[in-house]
Amino acid sequence: GVAVIRADTGTGKPLEFNATKVVEAIEKVATEKWGYIGYSQGCANSLKAESVLWGGTPRQQELLKGLTTRNFLYSAANATVHATLGQSKVNQIIQDAETFLKHYQAFFSETLISAALQNVGVAAASNQTVAGLAGFESMAHDGAIPLFRDGLHKDGVPSCMLRGVVEPEVNLPEALTLLASVLTKQKLGDDAPEHDTQVHTADACGHPVWISNPNSETLARCDLGSKVLRTHHWAPLVHEVEFLTTARDQEWAVYDVPKDIHVFPWLDTMARFGFVPRKARP
Repeated sequence: GVAVIRADTGTGKPLEFNATKVVEAIEKVATEKWGYIGYSQGCANSLKAESVLWGGTPRQQELLKGLTTRNFLYSAANATVHATLGQSKVNQIIQDAETFLKHYQAFFSETLISAALQNVGVAAASNQTVAGLAGFESMAHDGAIPLFRDGLHKDGVPSCMLRGVVEPEVNLPEALTLLASVLTKQKLGDDAPEHDTQVHTADACGHPVWISNPNSETLARCDLGSKVLRTHHWAPLVHEVEFLTTARDQEWAVYDVPKDIHVFPWLDTMARFGFVPRKARP
């Protein structure tokens, strides 16, 4: 069988932090050949970890020699508009809050105002806030461009991928209705491209779409492409979304997507062409 090692990454964590966790997982690999599978933000985490190994110590570069294949599920490595436009929304909220609070400067003492500003500063400088904002930025276009501009990735490693398009009247989870509607409105350009509620279908691929350089050409050569499925961004999940599942979701069976399509077609294809070695039968 195929041994599975899970990287202890975190949603919304900075790209560098998650990449470190992926590298720790790779160091536990005991087989000569190995590959990685990333889901959503995990695709960017894995690509960053690969780049860290490629430009790391001789021991780290030796680990990368065993990499034979990649698999990207609903990839957010090319960023998501939610994060990109979310940055401007955060800035706007701060400006609006400042404008709103200016009115009260005439009613409260300077001591109280100074204490309030000090508390706000402590909250803004906390580890949780800084890590959250850094993670938010890593999923925005400002974070995706440095990943592929400065990164190094191994050539000759076939990259499979899976992406989907949500249909609001067929398979849209009720919990994702707002995100889907917002992403449709928050389009970049004149057309509203198809999406899976969180990532545009054209962006959910195995190579960079926002930058062109030798590294992007390497990943483009490795990208095997994929047909688009009728599904949504949370298709791989089951237990994680039980508390969000509604009666409509159950009626529409929105989470009853065959889970094996996310892994086994990739493994079967790679084994057929020799990228995943087969064990000799006794």
